[in-house]
Amino acid sequence: MKKDSAILVLGLLVALMPFLGFPGAWENWFFLGAGLGVAILGYLLRRDIVHGKHCEHFMHGEVNDTFSQNGSNHERKEITQKNNEQYSTQPEL
Repeated sequence: MKKDSAILVLGLLVALMPFLGFPGAWENWFFLGAGLGVAILGYLLRRDIVHGKHCEHFMHGEVNDTFSQNGSNHERKEITQKNNEQYSTQPEL
């Protein structure tokens, strides 16, 4: 499980814990563990971001959906510019 997914699952469990009917002492220990888990996962995510591990695919030149979408948008702009040039050179009637 990825770190961000683990944080999401812990958050959902914390939100549902009061409705699950566990004894108060168990809930306290669970909240302690969940809080420590979120803190540790947050630290590990921060460390990955600082060291650039989330940006490795950009460094290796891999293409993702966002890059492809921007590329197609660029092509659309070129077509629009060519159309504008074509109509701007025609004499007005």
